[in-house]
Amino acid sequence: MRRTLLAIPVVGLVAVAGYLTFDPFAASVEAQTNESAESTELRTSEVVVDTLVESDDYNGNLGFGDERQLSARAQGTLTWLPAEETTVAPGDVLWEIDRQPVIYMSGQIPMYRDLYNGVKKGDDVLQLEEFLIAEGFGPDAWEADTSFNRTTRNAVKAFQKDRGMTESGVLGPSQIVVGDEALRIADTANLGDDASAGPVLTVTDAVAEVTMAVSSRQLPTFQESPDVVIVLSDGSELDASLSETKATPPDEEGRFGYTLTYIVDDSIGEAQPVKIRVERTLAEDALTVPVDALVALAEGGYAVEVQTATGPVLRAVEVIDFDDTSVAITGDLEAGDLVVVP
Repeated sequence: MRRTLLAIPVVGLVAVAGYLTFDPFAASVEAQTNESAESTELRTSEVVVDTLVESDDYNGNLGFGDERQLSARAQGTLTWLPAEETTVAPGDVLWEIDRQPVIYMSGQIPMYRDLYNGVKKGDDVLQLEEFLIAEGFGPDAWEADTSFNRTTRNAVKAFQKDRGMTESGVLGPSQIVVGDEALRIADTANLGDDASAGPVLTVTDAVAEVTMAVSSRQLPTFQESPDVVIVLSDGSELDASLSETKATPPDEEGRFGYTLTYIVDDSIGEAQPVKIRVERTLAEDALTVPVDALVALAEGGYAVEVQTATGPVLRAVEVIDFDDTSVAITGDLEAGDLVVVP
């Protein structure tokens, strides 16, 4: 997005043989300016090295993916439940039935049978042993395999003791729920409910996603700036990165659109509408002055008045780019110089 500088004072500066000279009218103006400066202190601003950034806000929605429900595989009374909007990771307690914890275990194979010393070999045993090793239970240098033996039983009992479970050496569907990623608690049953009466937890992915719809014309802007800032409803800001671009069906006029998905690393409590702030660097590590310090020259181009020991000196500059308040420039000046701001 290009912009035009407006309402900047014009000075009759003429370029001759590579040097800047004033015409008589401009010299008269300068004389009056110098005379006025002697009686009125000039307002100045320091030339600084800065990075100018332009930003635009777009509407989006923060959510956590589709909801799904977890049910108990045992009868009894729900005696503990996690709080809504919290996150449960593998190894944590999902809920308690009759004061017995039900554990969330990492893995791909659902717990479909009781596992105990002497049970038939299987990949579900390997999965349990890998989980126990990851949680720090079992002897040193223990390697997981498909056989549930005495070593496995001892590790299970140590795990059960640590989690406040009955130390039976047996784990099964009534005590374990298997999953491969952290979960966010969206809703729960009520304490005191019959655990088998219905879903115990409604969960979503723990990683927040921000989605927005854009047109084909807008798409390049977001592809060129994959890293954005998400502004929440309370004004707080989070960093996010573009993770997916998906085309949507054409509208009635045959125009295609796109849905963009951003991944938010930080923990977010609830779904909400947000602003997606796309930032673009206009000038990096450049000399900058206030926009009001620019003087438009009659023959074209710009200058700034640099404050010196003998008074303001007009020096031509080249404009790189600018934002609402500052302009990045190049020219015969350096950081620390003072420029006159009318």
